[in-house]
Amino acid sequence: AWVEIQVEAQPRINVFIDPILTKSWNNNKKLTLRGLLDPQSEDQSSAKRHNLKWQWSTINGDLDLVVDKNKLASSTTNPELVIKAFAMTVGAQYGFRLTITDDAGRSGFSEISLQINRPPVMG
Repeated sequence: AWVEIQVEAQPRINVFIDPILTKSWNNNKKLTLRGLLDPQSEDQSSAKRHNLKWQWSTINGDLDLVVDKNKLASSTTNPELVIKAFAMTVGAQYGFRLTITDDAGRSGFSEISLQINRPPVMG
């Protein structure tokens, strides 16, 4: 007797974070990160058929999106993550990850990192 097992890999969801124009950011401005699905993929149309769960998290930096909710102007489960002005530490490096999952068991993620500018030094 023998048993045949077939494993089918679920296709990934193609996730993007809308690029910001600079890899450095001023602390006195709010930061808006926008999550996107690949417009060329079937994910756009399947988003209507499968419930998508959006989840933002930090991969580095001193901002904890779970603990520091008062520093956010949006939920971490929205396609857009909005971080209030003065919420991030001057001179620090931050990394953010957006993970999207659907009720069919597929998932995907994208990451972005940036540096918070130091204020100019007067001399």
